[in-house]
Amino acid sequence: MTSRRLQIVLSVAVIFVCTGFLVRESFFAPEPLAGRSELSECHFLLSHSYVDGADGMKLIRAAGQALEPHIPAESRESWDGLDEEAAMLRLEQMVQQASEGEKLDRQQAIYLGMEAMVGSLNDPFTRAMDPEQYAQFQESLSSQPFGGIGVQLGLGEGGSIIVFKVFEKSPAAKAQVMVGDLVLSVEGRKVTGLTPKEVEEIIHGEAGTAVSVMFSR
Repeated sequence: MTSRRLQIVLSVAVIFVCTGFLVRESFFAPEPLAGRSELSECHFLLSHSYVDGADGMKLIRAAGQALEPHIPAESRESWDGLDEEAAMLRLEQMVQQASEGEKLDRQQAIYLGMEAMVGSLNDPFTRAMDPEQYAQFQESLSSQPFGGIGVQLGLGEGGSIIVFKVFEKSPAAKAQVMVGDLVLSVEGRKVTGLTPKEVEEIIHGEAGTAVSVMFSR
């Protein structure tokens, strides 16, 4: 394992995005999720990978509340007594019921539920986007000056800070940072014990300035 210190000019912020497209790109869902919608995949991602932790039932209830107005009143059921697995199956049924009406198609119902799940986190750095919104977001990253280096960070084994994604044409990409690299320090400050969000805040600075980041590979 080698370590190297890089001076990287700030330009692109780190923003975690939850979309059907990104969920599939970021992790492989376990076999039990086979055949289910992106809503189940988003629930799995937020429940197992969200850095601050997420209450699985709270996510499901939030999505259910968003979908409820779009299903027949006689089909609405209480969540009481359901465990998380049963509640998720119930939510998938609600997606199907909502898409049988005239207002929403299946994909719109799925994204409505995803937006509600992500919204329940009350996290300004976490957003739900459909593919069109995500494409616009990526385009904005390449045209607007932000204050980061163009990476998505996550929590690795033993609390390490790991690079999950490197955005194309970003300062990090130009510095040859790679997915799987570990962040050791920022401006000489060790990141041991910090969360990915805290590390991002340290990296963040005025666009056009340089930041010193040490990675391990």
